[in-house]
Amino acid sequence: MEQTKSMSFRELAKQQENYESIYLHPDTYACARLALGGVLTIVDDVLTGKSVNGTAIVRPPGHHAEEKFACGFCIFNTVAVAAKYAKQMYGVKRVLIVDWDIHHGNGTQNMFDKDPSVLYISLHRYDEGAFFPASSRAEPDKVGLDKGAGFNINIAWNWAKMGDAEYLAAFQKIIMPVAYEYAPDLVFVSAGFDAALGDPLGGYLVNPECYGQMTHMLSSLANGHVIVVLEGGYNLSSISKSMAQCTQTLLGDPTPVLTSAKPANMQAVASIHSTIQCHKPYWKCLQFIRPLPVVTKDSQSESGGNGDATAKPSTRASAASSTSVDDLIQSTSEMSISSNSACPDESFHSCSSDIQSPEAVKGRGSGNVFHKTQPNDNVKVSEDAIGAVGGVAQQPGTIGAMTDILGENMQMYAVVPLTWCPHLEGVTALPEGGLHADEPCFECGDSKENWVCLHCYMVLCGRYVESHMVKHGVVSGHCLVLSYADLSVWCYECDSYVHNGIIIPMKRAAHISKFGTDIPGGS
Repeated sequence: MEQTKSMSFRELAKQQENYESIYLHPDTYACARLALGGVLTIVDDVLTGKSVNGTAIVRPPGHHAEEKFACGFCIFNTVAVAAKYAKQMYGVKRVLIVDWDIHHGNGTQNMFDKDPSVLYISLHRYDEGAFFPASSRAEPDKVGLDKGAGFNINIAWNWAKMGDAEYLAAFQKIIMPVAYEYAPDLVFVSAGFDAALGDPLGGYLVNPECYGQMTHMLSSLANGHVIVVLEGGYNLSSISKSMAQCTQTLLGDPTPVLTSAKPANMQAVASIHSTIQCHKPYWKCLQFIRPLPVVTKDSQSESGGNGDATAKPSTRASAASSTSVDDLIQSTSEMSISSNSACPDESFHSCSSDIQSPEAVKGRGSGNVFHKTQPNDNVKVSEDAIGAVGGVAQQPGTIGAMTDILGENMQMYAVVPLTWCPHLEGVTALPEGGLHADEPCFECGDSKENWVCLHCYMVLCGRYVESHMVKHGVVSGHCLVLSYADLSVWCYECDSYVHNGIIIPMKRAAHISKFGTDIPGGS
């Protein structure tokens, strides 16, 4: 990585292809070292008594980085290195790492999965393996290896939108009981804020006040020695407000009261209980919590969940949407569940659709007819070719509520796109009928995460569904595609997001179709 300091931009672009979802710049190495050094300085201050706690507002993030290679925008695994530094330099015996970034911290887990001196707990969007990093290593039954068994805890969220109630339920039912039993000497928080309300990639609904509450609970551990380290997040306003709330809490300001009385949704209850079942053998505090009842198809159809029409019902939980976690545990005290459903198996679950695609779809307003092609098994898509594009589409939030919380001038993206790429020359004019953000994938009929090709305007699904748009790019050579999930434009050939005046009419048409209004500010 040090060699990147002297590379040209062309050489850096080529070097990026050796990693998954990595952006390199001549200053990347220096920035990554500064971020790591800043966190180690906070460790020094906390463990020498200069400070009780600390926050590190640093980038690049770290929790995807593996021991020997960068990954997922992460160069060095900052928190993992800081934990090892605290153990080696100050003799810390037990370290707790709580990772609430919406993505699973694959790098942190892999570094400590055999180490009982580090307890790693991750809350992450999983969607049965369909959400980045899309690995079965993020499942709740991955509890650690050898002496580290029980010291890796995955709370994997599936399908429903999660918010304050779901995250606080996980803290109260798993994280805090286990943390008290573990009694750490030092606590790190891998504090990604891509689960925050307003984040365009995460799609979750966690408020700044909830992050403050979670920080407050963790402050009761390790004599208050808590270090909050910034990880991911793609909305600068959400990141700023959430990190500010965590910092205010560590400074001793009163923690804001959460006024919402909404109970946790049933998909979250199922995820929490799945994790509890997997960790009962390792933690006394979890051994007397009753499992969930077996669910029938009838009871699944009656379950209200959290009201998200796109959420897939879990096969592990069913109850009225008004039932709280405590009520559910109490009501199932005399019930049992078969042992083979205690933990997920080793298989990888992919995201698929039950919607049947038509044999032919007319191009909207263009008069063209696209004929459905047979699957081409010879087209193989590598992870390198896919780049950073991904994320299952969520239902759009209420714009009014977001502006109330985040402010009128909220800046949505922290990733800086290219202002020009040579493939913009191949972009064609909009069809006469405009764009239709609800149009399903032409090949498979799925509507969860679709992209429209800016060369031929075919609508196809992304990498976390059946990768039909990725395959289309390989076969046709069409590089530029627009996401109907977040309205970003990605170039497969340049492996980067792109924003240029040429594509503003396409973004405007998609925005009008999706939200019924023009883009704020016109661009």
